[in-house]
Amino acid sequence: PRGIIWGKYTVATSSWTFEQVEVVSHPSGWKDVTFPSLAVLSTGVPVIAMRYSDVSQDCSPTPRPVQLHYAIRTGASTWAVSTIDSSQTCSNGDITAPFLAVDGSDKVHIAYMRNTVGGPDNNDLVYATNASGAWATQVVFTGVAGAVVADYTAITAGSDGIAHIVFSTQSDQNTLYPQTLRYTKGTFGSFSAPVTLSADGGFPWISVNASNNKIVTFAD
Repeated sequence: PRGIIWGKYTVATSSWTFEQVEVVSHPSGWKDVTFPSLAVLSTGVPVIAMRYSDVSQDCSPTPRPVQLHYAIRTGASTWAVSTIDSSQTCSNGDITAPFLAVDGSDKVHIAYMRNTVGGPDNNDLVYATNASGAWATQVVFTGVAGAVVADYTAITAGSDGIAHIVFSTQSDQNTLYPQTLRYTKGTFGSFSAPVTLSADGGFPWISVNASNNKIVTFAD
């Protein structure tokens, strides 16, 4: 079996406890759950975004599903897992590298990469949120030849509910460097045009302080 594990350290007992969030299995190991990203609601409840994949099938006639999963802890050793987005790992399709954040109203924001099935191998930057109550997704940046979205992104959300995303693009999927670091902000359906923060920046991270000032770090 493979899957995602959540752990908590309790000061009163000076001990760690662990729980299985989502577990998958296949005789040949073709199913997997990876790329976990964790945040904690104001109530202390943990939430996790992760990538689920199943490559046990041939691409024809049955595709190989890949999905963005979201988990919320509903009780002791109990998690509710739902699917936010779906693709397949055939004909260039993919979903990868989710990054999750929670705003001051306990609404969840996720940034991740998605490649269109049958499309060019360019990657899109996609944003998902449950701010309206139901999950909704939108493409924030469309990868094109010469500006392919890399598998590195980070998201945070201010107390005002605005999402802030930093992400890297590169010339193509086969050229790792240089990477252009870009920034965008907004709410569902209304994101700003991405601006360039650095002509050479990868592996980004972003945070927002109490004054809603943005702070980033990245590798050049």
